[in-house]
Amino acid sequence: MSTIKVTNLKHETSSSDNLVLTSGGDTQITGALGLGGATYGTSGQVLTSAGSGSTPTWTTPTSLTNAEDGAGNNFEFNSGFGSNATAYGCRVWVNFDGTGSVSSNQTINGSGNVSSVWKNGTGLYTVNFTNAMPDANYSVVAEAASGSTGNIVGNVPQTTQVNINAYTSTWATGDRNPICVAVFR
Repeated sequence: MSTIKVTNLKHETSSSDNLVLTSGGDTQITGALGLGGATYGTSGQVLTSAGSGSTPTWTTPTSLTNAEDGAGNNFEFNSGFGSNATAYGCRVWVNFDGTGSVSSNQTINGSGNVSSVWKNGTGLYTVNFTNAMPDANYSVVAEAASGSTGNIVGNVPQTTQVNINAYTSTWATGDRNPICVAVFR
């Protein structure tokens, strides 16, 4: 990147109002920049073009809600398969140690939208959500530590929590560490 340092740049030798700055590489401008009669704007504003021949204006962008594109459509992206598709985000996730005492909160190693994990009995847990789901029509994905045999089952989905059961290879409930849970909707 080339750096050009100029102070008090003025166009005094031409009758034209145009000033041209040419660089052989990327050019970085620091400090205030006024363009074509536009003011300097305020914090958080962006410079918006109205097209060729029009003076740009400073505007405050509106925030988008619910991952919309501004037109009220669902958030979509192209993940390399040639077409855009609606993105469904992980609404809850947690990695916890399920070997703690019964009738107590388990140690959470990392999480998103989880307020606590309660141990109801050996291998029986309730994952409590910080923010409720709009309904209980969601998908639960769960797994236990690699190398352990058995199954992890998510059941009885509710808007504020989901129960997770950890089983051994003989279908007896058993404690695991770690147990990972994700909820998609």
